[in-house]
Amino acid sequence: MQAKPCRESRVIKTNRVFPNDVNDHNTLFGGKLMSDIDMTASISATRHSRASVVTASTDSVAFLAPVSPSDSVCLESFVTWTGRSSMEVFVKVTAEDLRSGDRRIAATAFLTFVAIDDAGMPTPVPQVLPESDEELQLNKSGDERAETRRAHRRQSQKMAEYLTTSRPGDRSVGGDVGEQLVDTTTCALHDATSRRNVNASRLDRRESELRNFAGREDIASAHTAHGSLRTADG
Repeated sequence: MQAKPCRESRVIKTNRVFPNDVNDHNTLFGGKLMSDIDMTASISATRHSRASVVTASTDSVAFLAPVSPSDSVCLESFVTWTGRSSMEVFVKVTAEDLRSGDRRIAATAFLTFVAIDDAGMPTPVPQVLPESDEELQLNKSGDERAETRRAHRRQSQKMAEYLTTSRPGDRSVGGDVGEQLVDTTTCALHDATSRRNVNASRLDRRESELRNFAGREDIASAHTAHGSLRTADG
């Protein structure tokens, strides 16, 4: 299979920033930009492989500078590295102030796509042939990024082994989670009951003290009355 130059998969898309594209800070919403990045990169992968493609991973997205409503946003993507059926696509996002003409790199991203045949199985793709200095540098470091992706995927697969799909509080599925929640609730109820018992004991003790105090006052009053009667008799 003959290698293809990066320019054959290059896609350039330029947008304006409209009011419904910005966030509370009046800058381009990151989710909108990520959607455009994925769409542009998928066209590059399809152009390179001339096959159906699926997104295997969004390896990295770096937001380097905010994009304001006065800017245009230019997305440039092309395939930088290939495996047997996988393709790494680099996306460069350039913001341009439409009034001053100043241009700056607003974001960069790497995504991985897999080419599939009509049966949905991975299919081989051509190797990539870099030409410009930018393309050569990105292609040269592609093997290192591919190994990082493989290591990250192994970690994700290992993590998925102990993740649960049960709903919070559902004991019928994922019993451990449900038991933990029940145990937590039981402990909370026990603590609340203990606090109520302590408060009740304090009230009982206070009432006893008040009764004792009232009794002492009655005795003192009786002594005072008895003394008054003795004085009156005398």
